[in-house]
Amino acid sequence: MSLVYNNDKPIGKCESYSIDKIPGTTPFVMLTNYEPLRSELNPDQQIVLEWLKEYTLDDSDFRNAIFELNKLYSAGFSYKKEEIAFKKLNDRELAQVLAAFAEWGIANAEE
Repeated sequence: MSLVYNNDKPIGKCESYSIDKIPGTTPFVMLTNYEPLRSELNPDQQIVLEWLKEYTLDDSDFRNAIFELNKLYSAGFSYKKEEIAFKKLNDRELAQVLAAFAEWGIANAEE
């Protein structure tokens, strides 16, 4: 695995990469098996992020997972640990979780 950097800051890792150059465009990097680094997320954020991923893979699609996230506020929801973690997040922390989920969704989206 190789580290991936953005502005000299490590942001993820990948199995391999290549730089594609198409005439008339800016070169772009193709990453294989990219995984974002998520060490900056706190434990509550990690719990919510993992719930989003699992929900997407087990029961639904990306859009539905975002919609269902709101149900973590509902009383009696079956995901007690996730509900508690979600309610502890402030707006900035939730935005970070959604950004991480978006990165994961892009990396794992079916073409």
